[in-house]
Amino acid sequence: MVNLTNLFGERVTTINIDLELTVEGKLHICLAQLPIPQGDAIDADASRPLAVKALTQLLVGGNGHAEPALVEMVPGNEAILIVLPEFALSSCDWTAVDCAIRSVSRPLIVVAGFGATSGGAVLDWADAETGQGDTSRRLAWNQAENGIGRTRRVNGGWCWVHVPGDTHCITYLKNVPEQNVEAVQLPDMQFGRTIEVARFVCTVIGKR
Repeated sequence: MVNLTNLFGERVTTINIDLELTVEGKLHICLAQLPIPQGDAIDADASRPLAVKALTQLLVGGNGHAEPALVEMVPGNEAILIVLPEFALSSCDWTAVDCAIRSVSRPLIVVAGFGATSGGAVLDWADAETGQGDTSRRLAWNQAENGIGRTRRVNGGWCWVHVPGDTHCITYLKNVPEQNVEAVQLPDMQFGRTIEVARFVCTVIGKR
């Protein structure tokens, strides 16, 4: 089982994760280099089938892979960190990716960007009723004190923390817009106010 604890600070949220990740001080890392989705797909929060397909083949197999491609890349049962870029997924891709992650028989940390998604969709995701065996969901910010609105959109990310039989997913927000893209093409975006994504990810992969 994995124990997660949120520590809300004035500007940084620290999420302590009780999970052994490294072996002899090392951690396997898989960086997924995917093409940037077209602007229309981001603007409409449309599914990113290429990213979903790539993750499915990596974690489950299929499409010519008799077993997960990850088994060939990193044999054994050691933990792996998988990182996808921002906007790699849309909000509607979460269920398919979550299903693939929960099927994996080794520890995983999967970090993947998603958006542009309405704040309401993110909050509804966090509040969705879950049952035994389902992935535990949580926000990486204190919604009561530094919350987001429901109408404006976000550039966010999911961080799955998985061990067989116990999976958690944490949603975090980008907090600084890119001036040449987001500030111009996505003017209705809202950003996180209390965390920095880099600090969040470092906290996650650094906890032992």
